[in-house]
Amino acid sequence: MDIFNKVFVIDDRYEEALPIIQTLATKGISSIYWNGHTDTKPEYPLKGIRLVFLDMRFSFVVDS
Repeated sequence: MDIFNKVFVIDDRYEEALPIIQTLATKGISSIYWNGHTDTKPEYPLKGIRLVFLDMRFSFVVDS
């Protein structure tokens, strides 16, 4: 497959993102993980991202 490092996983809790990362890895697809904190953001803009997994419960703020 031709998707190397084109999958971006964003989740504030690594243990919640791990099943997705592991499933992709078993298919030979590498991914980039980010916890969403500004101090750990990628140093350079990411290019060629084709798929993003975003945690929809990213913060503790709850909508009514």
